[in-house]
Amino acid sequence: MGWLNWLFGRSEAGGGIAKVVELCSRDDLLSFQRDDMRDDAVALLKQEGAEGTDALAEVIRELLKCRSKDICLALEVAEGLEPTSALLEAVREVSSASGVCTRPTRCRFTPEIVGAGQVGWTDQTRAHITSYAEKVLETLTKSS
Repeated sequence: MGWLNWLFGRSEAGGGIAKVVELCSRDDLLSFQRDDMRDDAVALLKQEGAEGTDALAEVIRELLKCRSKDICLALEVAEGLEPTSALLEAVREVSSASGVCTRPTRCRFTPEIVGAGQVGWTDQTRAHITSYAEKVLETLTKSS
């Protein structure tokens, strides 16, 4: 079953992916609320097993395509899960990502920079995100 079927075939109200999407979409969360939501997402995705982890990999790819700076929040969630090949590959993609790409036709996450048909990160944001993705990848490969 594809991740979209998995995602939309369930009520998003309490699902781990719904928590991740909300976490990466809201700018009004306080630090402790983000931590609680992240911990809830990890717990829920652990219950889903590999299927939930693979769904998170697809959300990470979507955040990457949108060049959302909030991708680090999804990477924090990933760090708490048992890695699958899909998750490892998604995190690798983030660790080697360029700062700019063509604007996707569907972008439910807010890009850091938008213009001239492209989305992107500042150089500083890109350096932070790719460095953090490398750290997460190292953590995940040690646990697999």
